[in-house]
Amino acid sequence: MSIQSNSETEYYLEEKYNVDIEIVQIEGDEQLSAMLAAGNIPDVMFLREPEIWQPLARQNILAPITFEQIRANAPKHYQAVSAFGEQLWSSGMDNGQLWAIPQVENDEKMHVGVLRKDWMENLGINSLPKTLDEYEMLFDAFVHNDPDGNGLDDTYALTGMGAHSPRQFDSIFGAFGVMPGQWKVQDGKVYNDVVHPDAKEALKLLNRWYEKGYIHPECTTDTVLSTKYKFLSGSVGVAFYPISDFFELTLEGSNNHREMKTYNPNAEICFSYPPEGPEGNKGSFTWGPRRNFVGFGNQLREKPEVMNKILQIMDDLYYDEETALRQYWGIQGKHYDYIAEDVGKAGGLQYIGEYTDARKRVEAGLGGFFDLFGGLRWSANEICEQYDFSQEKELYKNLVGDAESSQDVLFRSGLPSSAMLQPKLDNFKCVSYSQFIVGDRAIEEWDNFVEEYMAMGGAILQQEAQQLYEQQFNQ
Repeated sequence: MSIQSNSETEYYLEEKYNVDIEIVQIEGDEQLSAMLAAGNIPDVMFLREPEIWQPLARQNILAPITFEQIRANAPKHYQAVSAFGEQLWSSGMDNGQLWAIPQVENDEKMHVGVLRKDWMENLGINSLPKTLDEYEMLFDAFVHNDPDGNGLDDTYALTGMGAHSPRQFDSIFGAFGVMPGQWKVQDGKVYNDVVHPDAKEALKLLNRWYEKGYIHPECTTDTVLSTKYKFLSGSVGVAFYPISDFFELTLEGSNNHREMKTYNPNAEICFSYPPEGPEGNKGSFTWGPRRNFVGFGNQLREKPEVMNKILQIMDDLYYDEETALRQYWGIQGKHYDYIAEDVGKAGGLQYIGEYTDARKRVEAGLGGFFDLFGGLRWSANEICEQYDFSQEKELYKNLVGDAESSQDVLFRSGLPSSAMLQPKLDNFKCVSYSQFIVGDRAIEEWDNFVEEYMAMGGAILQQEAQQLYEQQFNQ
């Protein structure tokens, strides 16, 4: 849901900081590009990856940012980013100049299995799958034993976000110890997991599953949204998500539960272990300490006082407890209240009254919509640990154990040729992986794929990644 203008939270911020806020709604990078091309450049904007903001910096659409400005006006965010080292700052730099301030992630968690519990109960399945073999047995039951009881052969086990490069079956690749799209290093040599030999082994398994009918045929084109729709609507019975996306006490979780029950009032879910591979590996694509970016319009080159004010507000929205609570939860007693550990299902804060409805929270501007430094992940803010949902944390710990999240060794930093080469390589990877999975390309052609990928620009990015690693990361 998109935030609405003239909300309670907007008025609160305007009055507190004596500013006038105008919200500009965009849906995706293409709409942002069209708006900027028309000369409509916001003062401050959310930006995704380096290949998005690099061209904007080079076209004088973005204003450069100095470290002195950030230290003076957003000192807590400066400290948070710097705690990870100068390398994290470098992810927002191009040609020696900072153009985009990286968001930070303090508490990112790998994905777990989210299963249709009602399907399992209908089939008399009581145990949670842990390994790839155990997941495969569940897949077979979900596909062949009519788990929804409608008498039709219309259920699949899972689908795969073939249109989303980082999340294309990432939990399955994680079971083989690789995470396509991330830079890794071995013996001082940087490489990308897209072309790692173990990725080939994951593709072999996925092809076998596809031929068995476990994987939805639209896996080659599915997006984040269509994948979630297939799970919520009952087309597939297994998905891999953060627990918070389906934990009933969270904003996202409550919304998803409500939507799922519009398709089937009896639908229930449960959580299971991340799939464990033959060597004991497990994991999903995690963004690491860097999430996305914040950038400023070029017009603020001549208005440093405006940029400084925005920096101050954003610092407070994430790091000042009073401001963070107000913009995310609202006013105690009106929008939320504290639920003690021995009273409710879990400790933490909980929306109350009409604000248990996500639509009412959107109208009020609640939920972190103004928080650009936190990327809508206010719960990760360590100063507010006391308000977190301990039950969710305990469940995650039980499922994941001591497994560590997979991270890009270069913090997904922008490389000199990222803007020119990365989109083309990502598309080629998605298409080729999909072809291997559905059998349109034989897995025996893997070596040819690697050669094509490297010739298309993969070798150039690998060389640039190696240089960046040696200059800034191998200290």
